[in-house]
Amino acid sequence: IRFTSDGKKQSKGMKCTVKCTDDGSGSGITASLDCSNGCKYLMSINQVWSQEPDGFNRTAEVLVPATPDGTKKRPVVIDLHSSDETASVNRTASFLNNSVIVAAHGYKKHWNVADGMSKAPDKAFIVEVIKNISDIIQADMDDVTVMGTSSGAGFITRLVVEMANPRPFKRAIPMASQMIMIQYHNGSFWMPSDQNDVDRNNFNKVVLPDSPGPELIYFHGKHDQDIPYVGGDAHGRTFIGAQATTYAFAKAFGYRGDQLADEDGVEVEDGVTKYEYNGTSRVVHYKMENMNMNPFEASCRSFVLSLIKKAVEG
Repeated sequence: IRFTSDGKKQSKGMKCTVKCTDDGSGSGITASLDCSNGCKYLMSINQVWSQEPDGFNRTAEVLVPATPDGTKKRPVVIDLHSSDETASVNRTASFLNNSVIVAAHGYKKHWNVADGMSKAPDKAFIVEVIKNISDIIQADMDDVTVMGTSSGAGFITRLVVEMANPRPFKRAIPMASQMIMIQYHNGSFWMPSDQNDVDRNNFNKVVLPDSPGPELIYFHGKHDQDIPYVGGDAHGRTFIGAQATTYAFAKAFGYRGDQLADEDGVEVEDGVTKYEYNGTSRVVHYKMENMNMNPFEASCRSFVLSLIKKAVEG
């Protein structure tokens, strides 16, 4: 969304009211979006990097439900799609009816997790998306969730590890992915020392993720044939395993006990086992017996969606 110097809206097709004010500070006109009647629009953010030296408009779909009480704040959900998929607010809006939904598009349907097809500066993109959403009057920026599937979930692990407090999100919900060996090995987290070198992503710097971390709710299918639950080689990378990923984050966020053994998980319903750690942040993992690589497949859809809805909307 862009505004001209006189505060006029440049984007088309919005159902929002744009309020423009000058606070007298000399910074000029600022604009906010009143979505009390509902909004649906496409956000555009221009970025430049090696694959797009002349600039490229990154986009994200935004959906805000109508709010009869225009002052009510709604939780915000940033949804990151899987590789070779496209973003759509419909995926999340189908079960989250009271949230501001943002479906961000990865460059060429991919996220820059490590050494894949996309070299885009995705972390800067997500930060800018969240900043733009803060213009919406009804958006509760103290209650932002980032959720994603497969490579979208893999990218979320980078956001959790590499972003310092105060992180711009309260909750992270990765599904059907886990950390890779270059992110976590020898008992330490690793990140690129040069955050501007998104082409190589040389994970050469030890980092301790800032604590407290976000609430972390993580789903993974026991029989995932794409990214093995127990870890191992896939897609040219070595994954560390679902339970190892969970425990690494738990330790980083204040948990001081031993890792829960596989048999020590709590069966919360048939085919679903929970592993929960409570340090300075809550880290919980759900091992889904009947889930393959799709957390929204029929065998587990009801459980996954109802748990996410409860976590986000109460």
